[in-house]
Amino acid sequence: MSSSSRRIVKHNDFVKARSNLSKIEHRVIAMLIAQLDRDDEAFELQRIKIKDLIEKSGSTSQDLYNRGKEVCQRLLNQQIHIQKEEDGKRVYEGYNALDKIRYVEGDGYIEARFNDSMKPFLLQLKRRFTIYQLEAFMQLGSRYSMRIYELLKMREDLRWLRIPVEQLREMLACEEKYSRFGDFRRRVIERAQSEINDITDISFTYKVERKGQSPVRVNFMIQPKEGTPSKPSRIKSAPNDGPKDVGVNPDLENDNSSDDDSTGSDIKFNLYAMVLSEMSQQELSNTTEEEVRNALEDAKRNVEETISSTSSSVYAFETLRAALRKLRS
Repeated sequence: MSSSSRRIVKHNDFVKARSNLSKIEHRVIAMLIAQLDRDDEAFELQRIKIKDLIEKSGSTSQDLYNRGKEVCQRLLNQQIHIQKEEDGKRVYEGYNALDKIRYVEGDGYIEARFNDSMKPFLLQLKRRFTIYQLEAFMQLGSRYSMRIYELLKMREDLRWLRIPVEQLREMLACEEKYSRFGDFRRRVIERAQSEINDITDISFTYKVERKGQSPVRVNFMIQPKEGTPSKPSRIKSAPNDGPKDVGVNPDLENDNSSDDDSTGSDIKFNLYAMVLSEMSQQELSNTTEEEVRNALEDAKRNVEETISSTSSSVYAFETLRAALRKLRS
């Protein structure tokens, strides 16, 4: 595979994991992952050239040659923190990503090998994984932009990502930074929006959900760039006569909110898939398809009667919330 077409493939639990990697460290890990074949059964010692690392990031600085040892030391100690759900319980797992890393001053390359405990997240992947191009990722100028791009690519097929603000902060490892949401929004979300929309194969708009004056969730609406193939929905069980996608009238693409927490969108939403994606595995096991569809129909009627917004994103998210309330009541 040519270097220009290399792809990063990660299990979704790895995509959602908390890691405190710097921008350079993200790029090193990305280049290492892009060299892997997910059908491999074991990790081998890999080599990446610092020259390639600099060129792919669009940098002209040669400082990385002098920082090779420092980067290696930090990477060897970096941990990946994964939280997931098993049998209705939240489970925490922690890993060191690498078990060996080597840099010889003057040789111009870094050698590294992933820890065997990372196999479930990088090798023999058959389901629940995310793929994105190395080239676009390397060009992003902020570690937060890199992480948000990964998260959005994970949900590109559904065209949306709804995430609590505190969970987003945790995934980005910035719980203690930008304590004022306005700063977090400007320095993290809006910078990521500018970079991702300009550089990568997707773009996004977003809306902030509030409880009173407090921001509680961010809804990201994801759109593939023109000419980029659209991925099919991952929800395989939804029959053809299920709830239809909700489209937006291009003449009414701003939701006219009283605040500034929304942006325009021309995205379609699959409400059935959105509801399923918000439910835990235990909830899915205890809920029938008919119950989901009935909850959606009731929610749609209620939302149509109670909201006046003409935005499809507002309609979709209010319907989602109403359906989930009914299913969980």
